[in-house]
Amino acid sequence: MKVLVIGAGGREAAITWACRHHGHHVDSAASLPAEFDEHTRPDLVIVGPEAALVAGVADRCAAMHIPCFGPTASLAKLESSKGFTRMLAGRLGLPSPAYHLSSDAEEAIAWWREFGKPVVVKLDGLAAGKGVIVPEGPDLHAATEAAIRELVAQGPIVLEERLSGPECSLMALCDGTVARPLPVAQDHKRIGEGDTGANTGGMGAYAPAPIPYDPDDLTAMFIQPVIDFLMDEGAPYIGVLYAGLMLTPDGPKLLEYNCRFGDPEAQAVLPLLTDDLAALALACCNGELGDRRINSQGAACTIVAAAAGYPAAVEAGAVIDFGDETTDALLFHAGTDGVEVTGGRVLAVTGLGANLAEARNHAYGRIATIQFDGMQV
Repeated sequence: MKVLVIGAGGREAAITWACRHHGHHVDSAASLPAEFDEHTRPDLVIVGPEAALVAGVADRCAAMHIPCFGPTASLAKLESSKGFTRMLAGRLGLPSPAYHLSSDAEEAIAWWREFGKPVVVKLDGLAAGKGVIVPEGPDLHAATEAAIRELVAQGPIVLEERLSGPECSLMALCDGTVARPLPVAQDHKRIGEGDTGANTGGMGAYAPAPIPYDPDDLTAMFIQPVIDFLMDEGAPYIGVLYAGLMLTPDGPKLLEYNCRFGDPEAQAVLPLLTDDLAALALACCNGELGDRRINSQGAACTIVAAAAGYPAAVEAGAVIDFGDETTDALLFHAGTDGVEVTGGRVLAVTGLGANLAEARNHAYGRIATIQFDGMQV
């Protein structure tokens, strides 16, 4: 099969690896070409970044009669608008935190004071995983007000009840009718050790996550109801639907939806699949996933190496020593041209093993051989 992967980050490198691993010819492009000839026309397009989905890549593929694994621009609103997601979750009765939508700082602050509990402040729109502030510090009131004012200056915001508990990433492949889960992952967002420092797009992940819930049960609770609703609305959802969940003392609750593979979760999850990703994606495009289960084995641990200055002012240009290849770890390029640092998250190393401890050891062993000035791990 001839596959075209849209995007140029670590996630897209993992998608490319997974397709090539099963013998497919894979090309990649930062954006969808305006047209194809008989030699370049793909049999399947897989979209990586959320911005491309919001921009309508799937709609353009449909106009060219090319199967596209990714939702239409209108359905990508599940990710591009947190407010829309919250309203849909409320309509479907999905376990979720209390929330409030606002475009005015004073009104938002007034709601929060009446609510009387700690909140998380989020931009309503896309923010590459970084439009979230968790107010902290000795003066929580001042920190909350500052967070509200900072983000509302950038656009509409959502205030959400702050929940407690471990988070997990539930990604499912969807064919418009059914959803089938991939191994559940957990990722690490903060730049520093011990969950400290600024939020990032993701500094690492591992899978399968040791959580006390069955992935099929979580899919039935948080993803299948959305697929059913959209099908009833005449808008079948094709692609990955990713539910960010928090496992609270009161049970799992929905934090957000994403309409694509997570980054860096994809780098941890996709190498575990024993099934052919491209074949699964095409089956979804054709509405043929049916009763098929998605098979995987082993465990994976992914570590991201970031550039100096990330996630604020990235310092590009450092020459990279990529170290020594090993058979028990994979290297996925992201913010690099193969020689120098060109972006914030430069690369990801995924260690593989029979269990998470073994995978972690292989990941740290491989990344220890990689060097560039200012490297953050």
